[in-house]
Amino acid sequence: MNMDNKIVSKIKSIDKACKIINIISDYKDGLSLSKMAKLMNLSSSSIHHILSSLINNGYMKQNEKTKKYKIGLKFTDISNKFLKNLSLYSISNPYLNKLLEQINEMIYLIKIDKTDFVVIETLNTSHNIRPFEVPLSKDALHATAVGKIFLSSLENNDIKERIQKSKLKKLTKNTITSFDKLMDEIKEIRLNNVAYDNEELEEGLSCVATPIFNFKGDIIASIVISIPKQRCTSSKKEEIVLNLKEASRKISRELVYPNRNNL
Repeated sequence: MNMDNKIVSKIKSIDKACKIINIISDYKDGLSLSKMAKLMNLSSSSIHHILSSLINNGYMKQNEKTKKYKIGLKFTDISNKFLKNLSLYSISNPYLNKLLEQINEMIYLIKIDKTDFVVIETLNTSHNIRPFEVPLSKDALHATAVGKIFLSSLENNDIKERIQKSKLKKLTKNTITSFDKLMDEIKEIRLNNVAYDNEELEEGLSCVATPIFNFKGDIIASIVISIPKQRCTSSKKEEIVLNLKEASRKISRELVYPNRNNL
């Protein structure tokens, strides 16, 4: 066998190994050699040596009693390393820059956990008129778009506890001061993955926010757009929501968010 034939043979073996892994991953109780061979339309002998190699390297294991093959622990190790190396900042950055080109308004990437949230990136608009402060307030979760995204990530009892501590303070004429009305809005946020601040924290300033999900399906961050009243037309807001949701969707997918159909 010449060198080219050896390379082709190795590539074919790799292809078979990938197919074996993909097939077995769909069977939580494992697969027998004969069933696997049937699914691959190959002889048992042609894939047995590949299985042996996968077992030796920890990518596959065989039940001693049933003789069925299952995915090995090596994949757990690789998966954990992969997820650990996912960086919210590095993944989000190109999408945020593209978003800035599309809408040219202030953009904030805000990291969220169960107890707090913090701004980790700010992108400035080229407009002369721009917001002077980051559009968040930990004492006014009910009045900011990111605050509502944060609340939507909590259990309902936790939301009630948070609100009881901070109260539903009326900050502008548009601020929500009814707990039931706030919970109705939280339900909409969970359903549509977008939150609004319609001049509820500060008159003359509106915000739109969307959640970013991780591989567990948890909200770990939010992208927030802040826009002055004079530029916040209906068509502009529609444009912002469309592009903002697309950016959040793509970032969540790169963070291996499992429930992609809900984005």
